[in-house]
Amino acid sequence: MLSALSHGYFLLRKRLRAEDADRYSDSTGKGVSMLQVILLLSAAALVGLDQGVKYLVSQTLAGQPPYVLIPGVFELHYSQNDGAAFGLFPGQQWILIGLTSLLMLVILGVLLSGKFRRYKMVNLCGVLIVAGGVGNLIDRLVHGYVIDFLYFKAINFPIFNLADTFVVCGAVLFLIYFLFVYRESGEKAAAPEKMSGRKSDVADQEENTANSQALAAGVNGEGSDDGASGDGTGEKS
Repeated sequence: MLSALSHGYFLLRKRLRAEDADRYSDSTGKGVSMLQVILLLSAAALVGLDQGVKYLVSQTLAGQPPYVLIPGVFELHYSQNDGAAFGLFPGQQWILIGLTSLLMLVILGVLLSGKFRRYKMVNLCGVLIVAGGVGNLIDRLVHGYVIDFLYFKAINFPIFNLADTFVVCGAVLFLIYFLFVYRESGEKAAAPEKMSGRKSDVADQEENTANSQALAAGVNGEGSDDGASGDGTGEKS
């Protein structure tokens, strides 16, 4: 999934480099600044939601039996995870903190640069991934573990939390956009360019034809003038 995400990002970046940057931001930069504010506020709101829910869970479910929502299917089960999402890489706190911090800074920097302001889905995916990563990063820095509480008992799926959901949803949406929406929009954008190219080719051909006819007419006119002058010389002689 990470390789597909990185591949999609570099393709989007390559496409943006080929387009005029003036189409995505005005000369004063106010459009980019507004985008930055919206992205930061959206990510902060999601992080606040994640931390608020985790606080409620820690106050009500810690040391208590699971709260069953759907018997045998889904329940709220308090758990402390010292690994990555879904219980992966347990006990690797500082490595996870370093990697998460670096990745979040890179993604946030790309979003705030305004290069992808035209692609709303990409911005949404980035906000979800950043919010989820920062939410779990706060847990690791404050508690030394991540608070998990969502448990699908029917399939015995690893216990996870709201931040994990943000990250997964953002990654899945990005892949869907890259595999389907992005290619479709690229084809639609290429169609007018092809039509304009064909029209310009036809115009060039017509212009070349007109020039050729004008040149031929000029040559014939010069020939007639030469013939007339020759006849006049003969008569004089």
